[in-house]
Amino acid sequence: MKSSICRRPIDRLTAACCVLALLLSLALPGRTAEVRILQEVAAGTNFPTDLATDAKSNAYVVDGLNKRIVVISPQGQLLREIRHPGFVNPVGNDIWQDRLYVSDPEAGSIFVTTLDGRPLDSIQLPGNCDPVDVLALEDKLVVSDNDNHRLLLISYDGALLQVIGRGGADIRPMRRMAGMTLPDGRPGERVEEFKFPGILARHLNGFMVIDVLGGRIQAYTRLGNFDRMVGSFGTDGERLYRPKGACACWNGKGLLITDSYLGMVHTYDEYAQSQGMLQLKGKPWRMEGPTAIACCGSSWWVVDSRASRIIRFDIP
Repeated sequence: MKSSICRRPIDRLTAACCVLALLLSLALPGRTAEVRILQEVAAGTNFPTDLATDAKSNAYVVDGLNKRIVVISPQGQLLREIRHPGFVNPVGNDIWQDRLYVSDPEAGSIFVTTLDGRPLDSIQLPGNCDPVDVLALEDKLVVSDNDNHRLLLISYDGALLQVIGRGGADIRPMRRMAGMTLPDGRPGERVEEFKFPGILARHLNGFMVIDVLGGRIQAYTRLGNFDRMVGSFGTDGERLYRPKGACACWNGKGLLITDSYLGMVHTYDEYAQSQGMLQLKGKPWRMEGPTAIACCGSSWWVVDSRASRIIRFDIP
């Protein structure tokens, strides 16, 4: 079975896992922020996986099982849907300037449209690539090659520029930062290695990737050099068990990180220290299976995949 954002065996929770999640939620620390729900939208989606936001705070939500992107206003209105003739089962997306980039693992391609939905181009990726997400930078695209446990940095004309993770040493050696000793560990547990990399997001002057089974976020500069690590794997409620999405617009330099297993949103400060979970009405805010999360002005959008809904919230 393939193991992309919406196709992982780990997402089939057993009854024992559900009990463990409940026990953990009851023991979570209280130093968290209270959220206010602004909008909850279904828009006919079926297990949505990712989203991107434009300058007007509209959410472009990947509804892959319906072979489309749905565009939702901050007021919760369905504005339009975007389809591309090449879509098979899109999973990830991103917006750069006036272009929408959509990753489709089944097609092995990145599709490009205008923000109003006019198809423009398709970028074919290397064979056997499993592109679960794409991030558009000024001079290149970053692609999460999920099944191959690596990131691909490619030019806008499709040329492979760099590989981070499995196979990356064939293009460049692992970068060693001054004064830093790379940790020992099994393959997939060290810096610049991944266990099923997932959603990508912008971070300061670079980008970050959710290292899903590694229970952590790895951040990189725009040049593709390792910058920092946030979070670690664990089941104590403080650490990350199954992170799926992150956004770097929390308290200036901190992060909001979704955990699809616990159904909650972790908060981390600018020093990468856990600050607990977001709360709703005085209790840890629980969703069914949150994945992507993104800023939209002074509020946030989050995709609750298992509930097939998109939620906009703020923190008063």
